[in-house]
Amino acid sequence: SEKYPGEQDYTKYISEHGGSSNAFTSSETTNFYFDVNADNFEEALDRFAQFFIKPLMSQDAVLREIKAVDSG
Repeated sequence: SEKYPGEQDYTKYISEHGGSSNAFTSSETTNFYFDVNADNFEEALDRFAQFFIKPLMSQDAVLREIKAVDSG
């Protein structure tokens, strides 16, 4: 995202604060979920929300995601 531009910033923040995250895509929806220590929830939620508010989508990252979805 524009606010957190490092490609691994979200994952790193979540794991450094006792949490985990994952997602899956079905035929009609994609479901994202995460957990994190309660004290870090607000910042984790902001980081997650920024994916939808101001995403950065490099061509390389988009191609990796397409391949991941297609392989499932």
